[in-house]
Order: sequence, then C-alpha cells, then structure tokens
Amino acid sequence: MWPHALLAALILGVPQNVTLGTQTCTVRVSSREQPERKRASSVFSATEIVDLRFDVTFPTLAPGEHKLELQVLTPRGHLYQSLVVPFVRGPAGRERFKQVTAPLPVAGTSIMTSSLYGRWRVVPYVDSLRTSCAAPQSFTLKR
Repeated sequence: MWPHALLAALILGVPQNVTLGTQTCTVRVSSREQPERKRASSVFSATEIVDLRFDVTFPTLAPGEHKLELQVLTPRGHLYQSLVVPFVRGPAGRERFKQVTAPLPVAGTSIMTSSLYGRWRVVPYVDSLRTSCAAPQSFTLKR
C-alpha cells in the first residue's frame, strides 16, 4: 500500500512522510507573499512572489549537528539549485521537533528571465544520505 501513497503524493504534491530508520521529515512549500486564501495551494505566481520558502520538519532526529540538502528540480527534471542548510538538534526532550527553513529566490532570477514555469520538485536529504528523507514535494510556478 505504501507505494500507492507515495505515487499519490508525487502526483498531487501532498506532503508525504517517508521513514528511513529513525530519519523522517516533512516538506512544505510556501511564500510570504501568497494571499492567505491561497496558502494551502502549491501553485505560485512568479510575478506575485519574491521567493519561495521550504520548511522541513524533523519529528524524530538524533540530537547533534546535521546538514539538510534540498535539491530543487526544474519542470524538465534538471537540478536548478542545491540548497544546503547546517543545523543543530537540541538534546532529546528539549525539542519536540525541529523545523529548518530554506528560501529560494524567484523574483529577478533565471526562473523568470528564462520562463522556467511549470511543475517543480524539491527533494530533501539529511546528513549526506543518498536516500531522501521524504517524498519529493511538487509545486507549480506560473507566470
């Protein structure tokens, strides 16, 4: 049943948790400029936003130093940018979960100048593992 849920998440762009031993994360794509009524949507207008925000939540992660890598893929599946964010998880019990945020500029970038519109994906990796800690999260950038 799990592969069907993963396939649905890829098609619908719904945040999906994938457990890798004790590594689990959830990815949410948003923008501060997105109107409140559209905040649940994964469709963003490049002419109305300045940047996108990737919020990655780790409910179960060992205390200590970690590194989050977000691979941002264009609508054609090419690597657009790799965002790397080092972070520290506090001692067990002090933090119920850890949220890490990374911005992706949109305004004034090659996204707009090269009309890179369509369905994008972001794939999260933690601590240099070659298996992602969550299913790829889809979002759409339109003009």
